[in-house]
Amino acid sequence: MQVAEARHEAALAAAEARHLRDQLAARDGHIEDLRSALRALSPGAGAHRAR
Repeated sequence: MQVAEARHEAALAAAEARHLRDQLAARDGHIEDLRSALRALSPGAGAHRAR
């Protein structure tokens, strides 16, 4: 019974890790979208960074 419980707990932990990974990837995508929008709104900022 302990082995089955341990496997169940491991499966739950793996599912939670996948969920958190997916949330983090989505957040990173949103951040990149915001950065792109900001660059589009302020084209001079890109030129300043290149110097």
